[in-house]
Amino acid sequence: MEILNKTPHILRFYDESERIVVGEVRPEPRAARVFVRRERVEDMQIQDVSVPVSRISFGPVKQPSLEEHGGGYVVSQMVRSACPERNDLYVVDQIDRDRREILGCRSLAVWID
Repeated sequence: MEILNKTPHILRFYDESERIVVGEVRPEPRAARVFVRRERVEDMQIQDVSVPVSRISFGPVKQPSLEEHGGGYVVSQMVRSACPERNDLYVVDQIDRDRREILGCRSLAVWID
């Protein structure tokens, strides 16, 4: 199956030991993103600092579109949750991370609503 990587990161697949990279999928030129609507609802005082609090809702996936192409897409969990009707979207699973960044994963996951 052809998988297109619509995240902004190189997708590295590690073996079960998490030591050896067994595959890599480079990102497409433009990642899929979700449109976010923000509405400021209040300000909260935290240690003498006024912090805005917003109500957010997620809209459609921004371009580039995720046209069906006979394969699948790896997308962020936010993009996946915005497209519950799609069965060709995958998210990374069993993530291998360094202190601050995701290095790769050992598997992909499908979303079950």
